[in-house]
Amino acid sequence: MRIRSSGMVYAVDWTPGEVLDELAEDRFVGRTVHMENRIVISSRAPEGRQRQALIHELVHVVDDGYKVGLTEKQVSRFSRGLFALLMDNPDAVRYVVAGKRPKKKKHG
Repeated sequence: MRIRSSGMVYAVDWTPGEVLDELAEDRFVGRTVHMENRIVISSRAPEGRQRQALIHELVHVVDDGYKVGLTEKQVSRFSRGLFALLMDNPDAVRYVVAGKRPKKKKHG
């Protein structure tokens, strides 16, 4: 998968192992490696957690590309809210992505 944002293209890769941050000596479900334009997601995590991690990493990509300056705590909170919003509103997501408005329900 490829992600385009602010003139950059990021590769998204799934790895069967853990996602490590050597500097922080920590493990994550996902990680953005900005110097390589790459997002890595652990396929060990449950599917829903992988999708949440991808949204989290995409927020990091936007934050970096547009120089917003979010803290990790802000990225975490915003990405959780965005993930919930997207999951709870599939018709709105379809409209944004494909321009397909939901059909009006008939009353009566």
